[in-house]
Amino acid sequence: MDLLKKSTPVQENALNIQWYRLSRPNPFSVGIIIMLLEIVLAWGWATLIFHFKLPVELSALFLYSITPFMCIFIVLIPYGLGRGYISGLLLIYCFHLFNILLTSAVFLLILIKSVELNEWMKQLYFFPLQLLVIYLCRHTINSNSFYKIISFFRTTRLLVEAKKAREKLQSTK
Repeated sequence: MDLLKKSTPVQENALNIQWYRLSRPNPFSVGIIIMLLEIVLAWGWATLIFHFKLPVELSALFLYSITPFMCIFIVLIPYGLGRGYISGLLLIYCFHLFNILLTSAVFLLILIKSVELNEWMKQLYFFPLQLLVIYLCRHTINSNSFYKIISFFRTTRLLVEAKKAREKLQSTK
């Protein structure tokens, strides 16, 4: 960081051009993770509502009350990643953990409830698909393209901060 503050604008421009040319991040991995996390969340909430056999009005109210909070949470993920802050990555991990806990709670509720084997199998029909989506989320989070885009935005933020610090140093001289 100190080296960047002391660099000349020509050196920084060459570094920026080389960085942008070599990194070429793929934003699809972030979009894929957000879509997969939303799918698992919808399945989990729907399964909970069906498990407790809530009336339609109450279940609609429940879903509409949770939707704004989840939308704000989901919007903060690309904002945090795009600004180059680690908060976007932490939000993804928290959201992923919340989905795992929600899926586990639904699974335990289905197991605890004493039902016939046929009814139990019908309730667990989408459970393997939920586990597959959670695994795909985890696989995408651990992929190289995901960390490439995170490091791209983080490095870009550091370059901008170094440029501002250098300009501030030059203006004080």
